[in-house]
Amino acid sequence: MQQFARHKTLAEIEQSCATAGFPLDRRAYDEGGDFIRFAFTHGDHTFGIAYSTFNGHFVGSRNGSEAVFSHDSTELDTAPWYQELLNFVYVPLEES
Repeated sequence: MQQFARHKTLAEIEQSCATAGFPLDRRAYDEGGDFIRFAFTHGDHTFGIAYSTFNGHFVGSRNGSEAVFSHDSTELDTAPWYQELLNFVYVPLEES
């Protein structure tokens, strides 16, 4: 399993979302919370993600599904979309 040095900052996530064209909602953050929401797309699938800017934890679900996953969903470590999501919100150890 890939290891990560740290979670990305709000500014880094905002830049990544802008580059990828993923919509980002920071209303909760602007109202004093520590999380943001964004849509993450991999192939034909879009996932709704709630991401903590404080600790890098996230929860999400595939749009149209009730199944929930999180930063702790180790059973998804081999899923390509999950690996891409991890790389989207965390900085790989070798890049730190």
